[in-house]
Amino acid sequence: MTLSDQARLEAMDVVLRRMLEDVGDGPFDIRCDVQGERYRDIPQTTWLELEGLGYVEPVHAFGNPTFRLTGAGWITALKASGLLEAHRDRATTLRTAMKDIVKGRPLHGAITNVRTLASTTGLPEAWVRNALNARLMQVLWIWDHLDVAIERGGRTIRVPARFGSRRLHYSAGPFPDP
Repeated sequence: MTLSDQARLEAMDVVLRRMLEDVGDGPFDIRCDVQGERYRDIPQTTWLELEGLGYVEPVHAFGNPTFRLTGAGWITALKASGLLEAHRDRATTLRTAMKDIVKGRPLHGAITNVRTLASTTGLPEAWVRNALNARLMQVLWIWDHLDVAIERGGRTIRVPARFGSRRLHYSAGPFPDP
């Protein structure tokens, strides 16, 4: 890796860490002003590289270049900041609450919403929304069924009956394990 490649990677880490600091426990899709004091030292090409990787998306308005994190960008920012494991406790709390919702495994699963999950778990509502939209639990526990359907603009969360169960390795299947 050349020095310039290393510098480009470091610039991407800096942007993602700063954006994560700006987000805090709020929604990860807040706008970050490229020309603002906090980001003025970042090369313009860094934003384009992050956009190309799918970590940020442009939300420019009236000639003012702004970007926001995507779900993949939020997860990557947690990794770049060394905070991914720190969020595991929160994710475990969320996972437990969602497993409780489908206790008894009704075939059709169950329905809930972000507000209910936040009040049940004591987690910030925006963080719950971020974790679900970014698929944080799937990143932390890749061998478990943790997919949920987020419907009606995020107002409804459909939790399938198999939520939280271990994926089985079925060798006769046509697809390899994840």
